[in-house]
Amino acid sequence: MDTITAEHKDSIVKLNALLCLKFNLTPNSNSIVYHHWYDLKTGKRTNGSGVTKTCPGTSELESSFKM
Repeated sequence: MDTITAEHKDSIVKLNALLCLKFNLTPNSNSIVYHHWYDLKTGKRTNGSGVTKTCPGTSELESSFKM
């Protein structure tokens, strides 16, 4: 199942916002990067294609961060 609770989603969004403030980052797909955007075999950024790790709620979170 690819779902997360509202509380989980809220905490992820707030934590990312705090990290952006602390490190003076502009929230975008270059400063907030999911670990599954990297191929496990090559280490290259693939934005989710190739051999990657999946996580519960991934599709929900990605739709929250569309920029």
